[in-house]
Amino acid sequence: MRRAAAASAAALLAGVAVFAAGRPQHLGPVVIVNESAAMAPGLPAGGAVLVDRDAYREGRLPAVGDVVVIVPTTAVRAACGSTGYPLPDPVLRVAGVPGDRIEVRGGLAYRNGTRLRTPGERPDAPRYDRAFGAVPPGTVLLLGDNRPQSCDARLWVQAGAPFVPFGSVTGRVLTRPAPLTPGSG
Repeated sequence: MRRAAAASAAALLAGVAVFAAGRPQHLGPVVIVNESAAMAPGLPAGGAVLVDRDAYREGRLPAVGDVVVIVPTTAVRAACGSTGYPLPDPVLRVAGVPGDRIEVRGGLAYRNGTRLRTPGERPDAPRYDRAFGAVPPGTVLLLGDNRPQSCDARLWVQAGAPFVPFGSVTGRVLTRPAPLTPGSG
C-alpha cells in the first residue's frame, strides 16, 4: 500500500514538474519593510508594503506614478550609501519614462511642462531647481514624495546618473498590508 502511495506521489510530482517547466517562472508578491521616509506619509518608514515582483516582466514597463522598488545602481549607492539612506530596497515613485522631460522648479516636479502632484508633497519642502532633461531609452527617473527625506534622482545626478535602468526595477508596490493585531489570526 505504501509503495502504491509513494509511486502515485512520485508520478504526481513528475507531472507537476513537467507542467511547471513549460510555464514562465513567476516570482509572486512579497512583503518588504520600507526602510526610508522617502514616501511618507503614505508609506512611512518601517511600514510593510506588498510588492508585485512580476509587474514588469514579459515586456511590461513602469509607468509614471507607479511606486516601485529598485536594486540600487552604482550612482544610487554613491549618492545615498554614505547618508544613512537605507539600502538595498529603495521605494520611490516613477516621475519620468523614456522621452519625458523632467524638471524641478521651486521644489515642485514637472513632467513635459505639466506639474506632477504627489500624495506626500510637503509645503515645507526645500525649494530648489533642477533640470534632468529627457529620460533616456531603457530608464526611468524616480523621485520620493517626501523629497526632504528622499535620496532620489535629485541627489543621484551629482553621482552622474539620475536615471535608473529598467532592469534595476524589481517590482511595483501594490499596497500597504494592514498591520497584524493580537487575535487577528
